[in-house]
Amino acid sequence: MKLPASHREKGFSVRAPVSTLLAVVCILAASIQGAHLMSFHPVGSAHLHQTWREACALSAPALQRGDWWRPLSYALVHGGFWHWALGVVGLYLVGRSVEPIIGGSHVALVVALGSIVGGLGHCLAGTLGLLSRGQMVVGTFPALLALLGVYSTVLPGWRVGGSLRWGRPWGGRCRCVPNLKAGALGWLAAGCTCVWWGAGWFPEAGPAAMLPALGVGWAYTRMLGFGDRFFYQTMIQEKDAMEKRLEHMNWEEFLNSQLNPVLEKISRHGLHSLTRAERRILRHSRRKLEGW
Repeated sequence: MKLPASHREKGFSVRAPVSTLLAVVCILAASIQGAHLMSFHPVGSAHLHQTWREACALSAPALQRGDWWRPLSYALVHGGFWHWALGVVGLYLVGRSVEPIIGGSHVALVVALGSIVGGLGHCLAGTLGLLSRGQMVVGTFPALLALLGVYSTVLPGWRVGGSLRWGRPWGGRCRCVPNLKAGALGWLAAGCTCVWWGAGWFPEAGPAAMLPALGVGWAYTRMLGFGDRFFYQTMIQEKDAMEKRLEHMNWEEFLNSQLNPVLEKISRHGLHSLTRAERRILRHSRRKLEGW
């Protein structure tokens, strides 16, 4: 995919209000967190003697206590400057790339679902003993991985370096990024996350939450119609096509080409031998006889 020459020369502006809003919310949350850490009194809330981090971070024990807000609130807490900076910048850049394609409402929903499902996956891993049960997860990395799942499914052939062309005022491809296609980026992210989890480095970023979040982005995008269809989508489509074909047949054509072979199979092998498609033909024959 290449931008038209007029856009390349004049500079093509991509509108991504939801991605911009998400970045602004993360910046405001980090500012509040920093101000809270420098004060002696916690922010007024039900957790009077807890810090901002302890009130919002997600862990299996906290979820079991009934803190229902934590699967979303943990994205507003960060483990340090670089953790926050990489998460916010990545969230904005990837969201900016996919928002014009799938829409801002879908971007917001993917980020929310990725954070929730990723957080629940982290808690499940702690409950199963795959990591420390009391390990907290904070930050926007699970939400970022969900958007990466969308990005790699929507634009599988797009070269990652080409999407950063807008960042260079003199144009041309950004050479600091490898010549990598977006379709491979999802697999690379999954592999790096597995290595990260196994190494046990900086577990607060939530590698156990990133993998299910990546799957959420991939699955959500396929449900929107990008990439290959799920098996049930293919079955529904085939069923709809068959129903339309049967409806357009007159009774004589339907009897000779569809119903008679089914009746012969019943006489030879019994009713139990019919497939699901053949049973559908029997149901459709009743509809035709009754004039539906």
